[in-house]
Amino acid sequence: MHRAVAVPRSQRHRQATALSAVDVVSILTVVPNIRRPRAEGWQRGWPRLTGAQNGRSSPRAAPAERHRRTHAAARPPTPPRSRFLSSSSPSSPAGPAEAGALLAPLGLLGEGITAEVIVVASFDELHRRAQEAKGKIVVYNQPFISYGETVRYRSLGAVEAAKVGAVASLIRSIASFSIDSPHTGWQNYQSGIPQIPTACISVEDAEMMSRMSLRGTKIVVYLKMGARTYPDSTSFNTVAEIVGSKYPEQIVLVSGHLDSWDVGQGAMDDGGGAFVSWEALSLVKDLGLRPKRTLRLVLWTGEEQGGIGAEQYYQLHKENISNFDIVMESDEGTFKPSGLAFTGNAKARDIVKEIMALLLPINVTEVYDAADGTDINFWMRDGVPGASLRDDLSKYFWFHHSQGDTMTVQDPNQMNLCAAVWTVVSYTIADMEEMLPR
Repeated sequence: MHRAVAVPRSQRHRQATALSAVDVVSILTVVPNIRRPRAEGWQRGWPRLTGAQNGRSSPRAAPAERHRRTHAAARPPTPPRSRFLSSSSPSSPAGPAEAGALLAPLGLLGEGITAEVIVVASFDELHRRAQEAKGKIVVYNQPFISYGETVRYRSLGAVEAAKVGAVASLIRSIASFSIDSPHTGWQNYQSGIPQIPTACISVEDAEMMSRMSLRGTKIVVYLKMGARTYPDSTSFNTVAEIVGSKYPEQIVLVSGHLDSWDVGQGAMDDGGGAFVSWEALSLVKDLGLRPKRTLRLVLWTGEEQGGIGAEQYYQLHKENISNFDIVMESDEGTFKPSGLAFTGNAKARDIVKEIMALLLPINVTEVYDAADGTDINFWMRDGVPGASLRDDLSKYFWFHHSQGDTMTVQDPNQMNLCAAVWTVVSYTIADMEEMLPR
């Protein structure tokens, strides 16, 4: 296995003018970017920013979703400050509300709809009260248990409400903590089930309507949505690499996604993950190192629409799957890191454990089971070892898919630790004599 290499101080310290992952994220994350990462410009800028080779972008048709104005108002009576996500009119009656339209919702244009509300805490309760729900707007006030368990209310809430004859659904945001900020995301319709309008509302508004309902108050909501999906447009994966010195055809891939939702700035999801991956290449170049294998960065497009950029990349390169040594993705924040989640056989896992021991000086040595990532699952499914960054997620779902996802969330020191982990692991694997066993 590798030992730590003594590098002269002049090489260890980057020039003061060098850009870090924090710098780049702060430059890029100014406005939401749901559909068109600025890949073309970044492709031209790779040599200057990283010294990496073969900077390029790979086109992919991506859905062009636009949420536009979404307005909801509850009658009677809600406090004037009540918020449900997009834009609301301050002159609307009975208190305007912000409602966050979801990806692939049915837009509700024209006059909108007005209907009585039924509040439920679970799908089971909805089904028990199916007769009551007919012709009403279903408000889901489900508790947050975990993202994996609770997100089904967002993805399937409209479908389940439509099955019992509801005319729309409003879903409590999938958030572990809230400051009156709705959280958006993906949702699904099903063939043969009526497609009804649906939107996310803040935790506070879901709980408020639940309390009103329990007191016996009749709640009527006026809902008007302008969400629509436009024809597909061309978006890009962005690729750069350091070509290997001995086995250039073999690939160690590091990655994150460039697209974000149309709320917030995407600094956390996934600006941090994308650019600690970028910094792995930048640091290797700054140190004057060149691994035996090619170290390749891919910044994915269309992750939030289901990983369409990653799927296209997989389809283009799967015939060379035997040359992919490991695929790595950071897409769950860049807070204080604790280690890696890893998918691979026992021998490969033992090697990764030994590599992680190199990070003992910064106390990031854990190797967890089951790497996960929308953009690398294609490869892991077919036997390529995979790794995802593990970090402190205690506050991740406070900001996830919301207006709160801005640079203020990022801690530069924690991001630097994540970049160090990503660089050490990717470089060491790329510079080993043998590929990881499968």
